Amino acid sequence: MASVLYALGSTFSSYTFTNISNGFFISAEERFTDYYASRIVFKTFNIEKDPSGQGFAAGLYDVVIAINMLHVSADIEASLANVRCLLKPGGYLLIGELMSIDLLFTGITIGMLPSW
Repeated sequence: MASVLYALGSTFSSYTFTNISNGFFISAEERFTDYYASRIVFKTFNIEKDPSGQGFAAGLYDVVIAINMLHVSADIEASLANVRCLLKPGGYLLIGELMSIDLLFTGITIGMLPSW
């Protein structure tokens, strides 16, 4: 998020930061409050569920950036459809997923969590 916001500078009017849990919101709000507080919206979003049922309007976003979200989806095709419906015609979907195996072995077991 930081690199995207810094690269955009003042060229955007609104940025919606989402996560399946609001646990990351406090640190992000604190980090960006001085520069972007009036332009960032924080909302929970479950990529596996219909966005309209979560308070998101279809066809509203110019760009959707999905970083390290798709690999946790039980149905990637449905999740992509959920994300795609958020885009305006001609909008862009940018996807990024963890690709370095060096980062996979951190000594933390996460595969036992219910959402995994």
